[in-house]
Amino acid sequence: MHILAVMLALVSAAMLLPGIATAKQTPNIVLILADDLGAECLGCYGGTSYQTPRLDQLAAMGMRFEYCYATPLCSPSRAELLTGRYCFRTRITNTTHRGRSQSDKLDLSKHRTLANFLRDAGYATCIAGKWHLCNDFADNPTHVADAGFDNRFLWRLLRGKQVVRHYWNPELWVDDKPNTDLGKGKFGDDLFTAHICQFMRTHRDRPFFAYYPMTLVHSQTATGSNYPASPDTLQPGANPNAGVEPKAKGFAGLVAYMDKLVGKIADEIEALGLAENTVLLFVGDNGTDRVITSRLGNRPLPGGKSLLDEAGTRVPLIVHWKGQVSPGGVSRDLVDLTDFLPTLLAVAGVNLPADYGIDGHSFLPQLCGQKGEPRQWVYRHLNNSWFIRDHDYRFDSNSRFWDIVPDPYTPKPAGDSPAATEARQRLADAVKQLHAR
Repeated sequence: MHILAVMLALVSAAMLLPGIATAKQTPNIVLILADDLGAECLGCYGGTSYQTPRLDQLAAMGMRFEYCYATPLCSPSRAELLTGRYCFRTRITNTTHRGRSQSDKLDLSKHRTLANFLRDAGYATCIAGKWHLCNDFADNPTHVADAGFDNRFLWRLLRGKQVVRHYWNPELWVDDKPNTDLGKGKFGDDLFTAHICQFMRTHRDRPFFAYYPMTLVHSQTATGSNYPASPDTLQPGANPNAGVEPKAKGFAGLVAYMDKLVGKIADEIEALGLAENTVLLFVGDNGTDRVITSRLGNRPLPGGKSLLDEAGTRVPLIVHWKGQVSPGGVSRDLVDLTDFLPTLLAVAGVNLPADYGIDGHSFLPQLCGQKGEPRQWVYRHLNNSWFIRDHDYRFDSNSRFWDIVPDPYTPKPAGDSPAATEARQRLADAVKQLHAR
């Protein structure tokens, strides 16, 4: 695998754009990753099921990307986000979870992360929330530190092979040690949000990178059967782990609370006087859980988590950077999670090493009002299957070929018109070239 010359050119060119780091002022970066949140859940994307006023406001004050794509499950998405490499390269092609070997983790001897690069460039680095790129931390105690995060405040996720609590009374892993005291009587994402805010206050006088992979809005169980009450919906005296029925009500409460916490972080950035020097990004890690049906306008839309289709991979992406990203922007360019590493390194004025090959494309030019060089297609992978799509067609690894112009959520088989035939060959060739690198 080698780095594409165009990627080096993009990063170098981006450093000349307005808003890029200079010797006097290096931008802070706050990256929030929501868990199990498809684009249809937000009002600014046409969703009508849930209340998301703060995220809608951030989109109105910044830029919203209409076509951002994750993988259908969280671990592959997180690996792509941090490394800039497709999951078939990182070997994280499914969720790292119980029952697998202890070696089932992102191999940091072969892959560097966004935090590694930023820390080496002088950034203070922090992670609070969900890691999910290795199994039990007890077997991998330095994994997150090795990934470049100096400040670590995490949900433990696994104790041995057992998934542990992450909402109420969460089990935590703090600076490489287990902690069951801090979470007592607390709601996990309240703790993570407070930690991110404190980190920003502590490091307000130097460049910082704060990564907040939320546990919201994932179900308390792997099957999506239990959505506990949020602190705003919990009734006095109720058991917070009992869940809220019907499931849609519990999910709606968690979406609203997620929105509230994102607003708290945005407010803290503003209160610290850092809004003009901090890029705030919000993105989802995969589609909504399949037990949840939301409404996109008047249309019922079932979640697509774990499915290689539009509902499983299309996620919201909102970027706010006061004074740098013009308000009310909507980009129709294709973006995927490998694009975050080159984009944010360009924001920081950090060059990629010549020997670190990536798949991502910087979208910083678009943020700064430039045309840039948007990607011509998006490639999504899970296990041994994949799809590749442009704005008009989608080609699947099972050789099915779809027309997605009328409705990407329910595509129709493409015909054999000259345009369709040419597009099918072009997308098939792109996959071959991608895997040949």
